[in-house]
Amino acid sequence: MVSKSSELKNLSSRDIPTRRKAVRWLMENDIQESLPQFVKFIDDDDVWFREKAKLAFLNWCSDNYLDLVNDLLSEKSGKYDYFISAVLFNFTKNIDEIVEKLIKSENPQVRLNSRKFQLSNAGLNNLKTLIFDTLNDSDYRVRIIGANFIDSVEISGDLIEKILADSHSKVKLAALNRLNLNNHSKWIDKFQDVPDFKIRFNLILLRLEFLFECQEYSLLVETFSESDVSDKRKLVSNIINFDLKLINDFIAHLIDKKEWEFLILIISKSSKKDLILLRYELSMNEEVPVEFRLKLIDKLKSRLNLIDFRTLIENLEESTDMRLVQEGELIRGLLNESFEE
Repeated sequence: MVSKSSELKNLSSRDIPTRRKAVRWLMENDIQESLPQFVKFIDDDDVWFREKAKLAFLNWCSDNYLDLVNDLLSEKSGKYDYFISAVLFNFTKNIDEIVEKLIKSENPQVRLNSRKFQLSNAGLNNLKTLIFDTLNDSDYRVRIIGANFIDSVEISGDLIEKILADSHSKVKLAALNRLNLNNHSKWIDKFQDVPDFKIRFNLILLRLEFLFECQEYSLLVETFSESDVSDKRKLVSNIINFDLKLINDFIAHLIDKKEWEFLILIISKSSKKDLILLRYELSMNEEVPVEFRLKLIDKLKSRLNLIDFRTLIENLEESTDMRLVQEGELIRGLLNESFEE
C-alpha cells in the first residue's frame, strides 16, 4: 500500500524502478519534508535522479531548511554550492552569510547566481559598491550581472569608465543596453569610440529615430551591410515601428541607391498599407533582382482577395525569366480557384 512513510523508505531502495516510483509519488504529492533525502541524488550517476533533485530544491528549499543549507555548504568539495545558489530567491530570512560564502566559490556560475541575488536585494546605499565589486570578478559572465544593474543607481563617470575598461565586449554591451537616450545621452556618447561592431550596432538602435530625423541614411545602409542576418532583422524590426512619414524619405533613398536587400526586408516585414502597395509595384520592377522579386511575390500571395493581381500576372507572364513566368501562372491558377469557390 502506497503511503508517505513507505515511499520515504523506498528512496533508499536498491531497485531503480522502486526509487523512481518513490520520487515521483513524493513530488506529485508535494511531500516537502522529504527534501533532505533528495540530497543523495544531487550527484547520482543517473541524470534522471539529478534532475529530480534539482527540481526538489527549487520547489521546496526555503527558510525551513536553512540548517540543511548550512550543512551542505560546509562540504569542502563545494559540490552543493550550485544547488544552493540556484534557490537563493526562495528564502525570506536574512541569508547574507550564505551569500558571502557562495560569492567566494571557484565556480563562476555560483558567483553569478549569488551576485544576482545580492544585487537584487541590496539597498540603494550600498548597491553601487556591490556593482563595482561584481565588475571586479574574474569571469565576464559574472561581470555582466553587475553591468545589468547600472541603471539602478546614479550613473557616474567612474562607473562608466569601469565598464569601458572591461576586457570583454559583452560586459560593455550589457551596460549599454541598460541606458536610454532620454536620461543617459552623455554616457551613451562615451561608447562611440568602442571598436566592437555590436556596440556600434546598438548605438545605432538607440539613436535610430534621431538618425532618421537627420537623414543619416548612409550610416544606416553601411550598418545594415555589415550586419549578420539576425542584426539585419533586428534593425528592420525597429525601423518598421516608426510612423511611415518618418521613413518615407529613407525608402525613397533605398530605391534611388538600389539597396534592394534592405528595402525588400523593410517592406516585407511591414503590414502598413502603403508598403504593401510598394511590394506590388516593386515585384514588377525589372531593376529589382529576380530573387528579391520572388520574395515580394511570395509575400503578396496571402492577399489574393485584397489586391487586383491582373497587372502583376501580365507582367510576370511576359518576363524572360522562367521563374517569374511560373509565378505568374501560379497566381493566375490560385485566383481561378478562389473565384470557383
